[in-house]
Amino acid sequence: MTIELPSNGDNVTGWLKGLGFDLGHPFKLREALQERMLLPHFFVEVDGYETIQNQQSLIAAAPRGAGKTALRIMAAHKAAPWVPDTDTLAVEHTDFEVMLNRHEQGVNFSIVDHQKNLLKAGTHSLLALFCGIGVNIDDETTQEKRLKLVRQLVEPDKVHLGNLLRLYDPIWFRPDHTRFRIQNLAGNFDSYQWPTFTQAVESRQLRAWVLNEPVLRDRETILFLADLNDKSSASLVEPASITQAVGEFAQFCQSLDFVHLRFLIDRVDEFPQTENNPQLQAQLLHPLLGNLHLEEMSGVAFKFFIPDETYEVLRANAMVRLDRFHNVAVQVDWTEEKLRQLLQRRLDVFSNGRVTDFAQICQEQDKQLAARLEQKLLAVADNSPRRLITAVYYLMEAHVQNVGPTGLIGEGDWDKADEQMRIDGFIEGNRENLVYRPIEQPGREIKEVTEITDAIIPILYIHPELPQILIAAEKIDLTPTEHSIMLEIEQNDNMMSRDDLARIVWQADKDTSNQAIDRTISRLRDKLKPVSNNDKYRYIKTVRGWGYRLENCELDYQHPLND
Repeated sequence: MTIELPSNGDNVTGWLKGLGFDLGHPFKLREALQERMLLPHFFVEVDGYETIQNQQSLIAAAPRGAGKTALRIMAAHKAAPWVPDTDTLAVEHTDFEVMLNRHEQGVNFSIVDHQKNLLKAGTHSLLALFCGIGVNIDDETTQEKRLKLVRQLVEPDKVHLGNLLRLYDPIWFRPDHTRFRIQNLAGNFDSYQWPTFTQAVESRQLRAWVLNEPVLRDRETILFLADLNDKSSASLVEPASITQAVGEFAQFCQSLDFVHLRFLIDRVDEFPQTENNPQLQAQLLHPLLGNLHLEEMSGVAFKFFIPDETYEVLRANAMVRLDRFHNVAVQVDWTEEKLRQLLQRRLDVFSNGRVTDFAQICQEQDKQLAARLEQKLLAVADNSPRRLITAVYYLMEAHVQNVGPTGLIGEGDWDKADEQMRIDGFIEGNRENLVYRPIEQPGREIKEVTEITDAIIPILYIHPELPQILIAAEKIDLTPTEHSIMLEIEQNDNMMSRDDLARIVWQADKDTSNQAIDRTISRLRDKLKPVSNNDKYRYIKTVRGWGYRLENCELDYQHPLND
């Protein structure tokens, strides 16, 4: 069941800001993917987490809302390309759209479809290893590590990687994609000659073009990208089998000093066709799970993050030999203590250390009241972190509806939240069905409020349809033109010229002046000032003499909150 949350979130966000939550509402977003950059700061290591981090193939099964995607993200964050200097490369395989489209057309999908998707994701991971990850803000140390890896590459490695890209995702070598990638790495530079650049890319003379650009010619990573363009020829023929393809890819990774290769397969249940269809989810995974040679490949691990129902379907299928799949299945379970840790850590992170205990936002900082409310929240959560986050959201909504954006949470707020959760169907049955057991938490100290220090840069999420954005769970309304600007720049690899903006957004070539575009951008930036009041928080960068670049922005495909 999809629960439509109450729509008083803006008032709640204002109330929370008054309490020191400068990063926004800690309980408004319920999807780990939308909080990827903050996740490591409030992640709780549930039972089985250490097993998931090892180098063995396995299945991690969890109920819906139990945090399996968070486990996958953390498994990726512990390896390259997120951490350049490890011996493990993580490849996140979460795209099943092509296979599902084939299914809707009545065409059976096969292991060949997985082969293309796995190797496409693998080459993207390698490129991100050298160039950085789009949503990741590397510090200087990490940037230096990536540059060191670029310097260690020998010519055959560059040719091989370029061939892989041309084979599995040739769109990377289109002139417009190459241009945006270079500008993302270079930042501001003055000159740009589109006709000569296009010719250089298409004629495989990009290195020579870069060397003629004073701002670019000393940037080793850009020269590396130019070499990928110039020296690759797609002479690498696609292997006949997935075991051969993955084996060759693993050997290439080993030549780059990656001893272990992890394929992280997730989100099979998060497409409209599969959301409530565990049979189709299992069908998507059959080709991979049924390939014994692939499963037993040395140095390669496949980790599947799937719902419990899908796992049960797979177990009942004789074609899927789970007993040969190392017989490893991790059951993700949440205890009350782990959920309590999640509650406190989210408060801590979103307030940047100012609120570390739930009692701090309860009336008179009453530890007994906080303990009672916590236990009621845990009973509603029923061992699900997503349900816990949603229940706290209801409680905070109820508080603001009761007394407005002021004061602290009281017992009466729970009664109103409980009533609303039942109206919305989030809680079913009588109150007697929920067990609110009292708990003792001796020795917990209430930390006094202190000033906020350096904040984590929150990601700006662009709604794909509605004219609005989210920053740290705070909704900001845009005009249609402002929304079109954000969408167009994001969908063009986060870089766009003023001329292209005039042509696409204003549908004009010469009638729209640069000044008019700049004024619109200025008004858009003004809307971000309450959140991004420091220069390092800027989301829209000016590329002097050319156009604009987005930073720390993502398209919010799932848009779970439509307040």
